[in-house]
Amino acid sequence: MNRSELEIFPAYAPDPDLWTVPLEAIKGSDAWRGKLIPPPDRGPQRIEPDAPDWRVRYQAYLLSDTWARKRRLMLKWAKGKCEECGDRFALEVHHRTYAHLGNEPRKDLAVLCPPCHRKADVMREARVAADRWDRRLDGWATKKYGEDWDRCYDWEEIEEEFDAWLERNEGR
Repeated sequence: MNRSELEIFPAYAPDPDLWTVPLEAIKGSDAWRGKLIPPPDRGPQRIEPDAPDWRVRYQAYLLSDTWARKRRLMLKWAKGKCEECGDRFALEVHHRTYAHLGNEPRKDLAVLCPPCHRKADVMREARVAADRWDRRLDGWATKKYGEDWDRCYDWEEIEEEFDAWLERNEGR
């Protein structure tokens, strides 16, 4: 990487083109219509995927100069080819994870053609859903059996018990 590439992909340094704006401040503004507004004086912050206005902030980020530079650099590194199938048509830059959105290291991004991008999105969503399920099961089992439940009990048996508990309690 040369110096300018390091400036685009810093090691989790704050991104000056990212900011946090309340949804009320964006609605009806240029950012809401797809144009960027200058960042407020609060300073840069990472976009939190759990925020209710995450999609609006994500779309604003995709329109930013920072994202445009990262996208161009990723396309350059991929030599204009899909990293999965080698196709050269209508390439897109895919987020493997949103964990560092707005401050992505290179490993969080991939250059993909539209069909491979759709497959990668489905795989990411399945991975996120599986991780969420595992966290829920672990939280439930920890409350019921204690911190070391996974050392003393069979995961599959606990998962069956958790499934049954969910069926009894989800409708309440």
